[in-house]
Amino acid sequence: MATGIEESKVFLTDATRDLKRVAGDVAVAVKPIAGQYGNMAATISANIDALKRAATTLDNSAIRLINTAENVDLKNAALAKQVQELQGWILPAIAFVIFLLGAGAGVFWQQGRTDVVVLQLQGQVEQLQRTVQSLPAALASPPVAPPPKRSKKGP
Repeated sequence: MATGIEESKVFLTDATRDLKRVAGDVAVAVKPIAGQYGNMAATISANIDALKRAATTLDNSAIRLINTAENVDLKNAALAKQVQELQGWILPAIAFVIFLLGAGAGVFWQQGRTDVVVLQLQGQVEQLQRTVQSLPAALASPPVAPPPKRSKKGP
């Protein structure tokens, strides 16, 4: 039985030595991987921090954008109110402008007709003035007797 125990002891000693060598090889092989995982963890942590900062910046930008949109809405509401107030004046103002244009066109058209009438009257006045100037000469000459009237009785 002692041989079995000694064989087991030798076997276990060899197995322990092999396990220690394998564990050392595993430790050597795992050491760079552990370093890489450590570097990756640091990189991931830095990226997470950068994402947090970007999210905060995005939140602040979103808040500013919302505030700006609210201001634009308020200005649009004020402009819409002004437009509604002006709509009551637009139609009468357009009608008034059209009336003024019509009146101006009428005056201009009438002025053109008046010029024609004035020119006609001026011609008639000149003709009357010539007639009046020739009246003293016509009154100074003896009257011309009208020709005798013929009777309608037969010969």
